[in-house]
This record gives sequence, structure tokens and C-alpha cells, in this order.
Amino acid sequence: MTVPCCSHLARLVEEAVGRSGKAIAIRNIVIGLDGNILAT
Repeated sequence: MTVPCCSHLARLVEEAVGRSGKAIAIRNIVIGLDGNILAT
């Protein structure tokens, strides 16, 4: 079972970018325990 430990980090980044007023692209990439990319 994989636990989504960093989901709050992505929300913090999105909020920070929103508050900055800047147009900054954010990419959310999910990496599995074995190092494989699970989702982009």
C-alpha cells in the first residue's frame, strides 16, 4: 500500500503561486516507491 504523504505539499505550492500573482507553471508528478513515474 502506498501512502500519499506529499499531497499537502502540492496544495501549499499551488496556494503560494496563487498568492504571488505570478503566472508560474506547476507540474505534479507522482513517483512510486520503486522510482517509476506513476502519474503526471
